[in-house]
Amino acid sequence: MNVMKKYLIGIDEAGRGPLVGDMVVAGVMAEEEVLRDLLARIDIRDSKTMTPRGRLESFLSLEDSNVSIYLEYIPPSEIDRENLNHLTAGSMVRILRFFNTLLLSLGEKQVEIYIDEVKGVKKIVEKECSKLFGKKYKLVFESEADSKYPIVSLASIIAKVSRDMSISSNINVHGDFGSGYPSDPRTVEWLNRVYKSLEHPPPIVRKTWSILKYKAPGWFILKQRKQKTLWDFTELKGLKNADKPPR
Repeated sequence: MNVMKKYLIGIDEAGRGPLVGDMVVAGVMAEEEVLRDLLARIDIRDSKTMTPRGRLESFLSLEDSNVSIYLEYIPPSEIDRENLNHLTAGSMVRILRFFNTLLLSLGEKQVEIYIDEVKGVKKIVEKECSKLFGKKYKLVFESEADSKYPIVSLASIIAKVSRDMSISSNINVHGDFGSGYPSDPRTVEWLNRVYKSLEHPPPIVRKTWSILKYKAPGWFILKQRKQKTLWDFTELKGLKNADKPPR
């Protein structure tokens, strides 16, 4: 008797709040048995509770583990132009479409999707899941899903390590700005220094972040906020061009 295989998809992001650097949205898909094996030999939990070294060790242990990963890097230039939740929703849609393409050749299967909640986009995700998976799926869209569901914990580790790697590369180019968060004294010190020495902000800076109003007013720009209905939302750049990765 053939047992229907179950595939789990997890989606999470890292870097929503920093002044500096990309936001990374990560999707991961694994067969249930594969995830169970990983849990037995790798530390998989909410990445915020892990040390940088612990996250990296877990990430590197995924090599040859039969896990599928999809990453999107959303740069400050996109974040300054678009609503952050809408951009995240666009990434979620592309991740789901990518994994659905992988699943098409696998015959009968169960699909369970676990996503760390982003406000205001659940209906869009539900609609996309219905289009892709019909009635044969389960969707869990919850706050703090990264601390509740191992597949989302794994996505959070992948997103955080990928952002950490990006930050390290940017530090080599732009100097040590610490974590990139406005609450980090090293980030504020770096901002004060580069604002005095550069006419224009480095491309890694999010120019719509409010800290610039006080620390670097010449670089601050006001993001245009428009009220969007759910109908309008489907026409936003983040979803209208969902087949295309962000620039």
